[in-house]
Amino acid sequence: MRPLAPAALLLALSLLALSACEDRQGNEEDETVEEQVRGPALQATDPEPELATPDPHWVESRVLDAEEQLVTDAGELLWASIEAHGGLSGFFLSGPLSFTAAHTSEERGYFVDTWSARVVAWPTDDEDARTVTSDGDAFDTLALVALPFLLSGPGITLESLGDVEVAGETHHHLRATASDSLDLFDTLEIYLHGESHLLGAVRYPETEERRSRFLTYDTYEEVGSISLATRIRTFADIESTDPESIVELSGLTFRPDLEVEEFHP
Repeated sequence: MRPLAPAALLLALSLLALSACEDRQGNEEDETVEEQVRGPALQATDPEPELATPDPHWVESRVLDAEEQLVTDAGELLWASIEAHGGLSGFFLSGPLSFTAAHTSEERGYFVDTWSARVVAWPTDDEDARTVTSDGDAFDTLALVALPFLLSGPGITLESLGDVEVAGETHHHLRATASDSLDLFDTLEIYLHGESHLLGAVRYPETEERRSRFLTYDTYEEVGSISLATRIRTFADIESTDPESIVELSGLTFRPDLEVEEFHP
């Protein structure tokens, strides 16, 4: 075969280069199209964080159950108190509660998951020293801010004990007994203000685990649409005049942004 002339050889090489370039461009376009087609399916997406604030449908069901349960004379008095504190639905839908409690020489911060009865606590001078409690172990903290709401749940039996004087004012006196399955408390007594219907005092009868205590809820603060106590005094009994201790609550704030993970040990 005769060798190609220089001009013909140059033309052949140019055609080969152009063909290779077109093949490479075509492959790149194919890869780009393929990535566009499969890209969204392969891209990892972060899951939405699970918030501790309950689903509104759960709350609606809980409110309906409470309304059906609180049909006795004692139940109606408790329901009036719940409404005076801002209502069961508004309380739960507001989300977890954050506050600081000053007790004698100690000051602690708290996150309270009001829906699932879980509490995170820490010394304000050491936020890394956090503890998480739930159910019965968290009851004392929950009772500081949520007792009327807690007593509306299943497994609580209420009894009206008539009206009594507390600090010179008439209060409705109720006894609440919890079923063993709740692991919250055995029996306690609440005193609801005759006019405002707010929780005025709580009496914890003596048990094998602890002596009798009488707590007064002295001052309240509006947090959103919910009325929460800000000053609780503890006495040995209802006749005592000198408090054994005083708890001051401050920074009361609902935190619907808190995630469930915040309440994990």
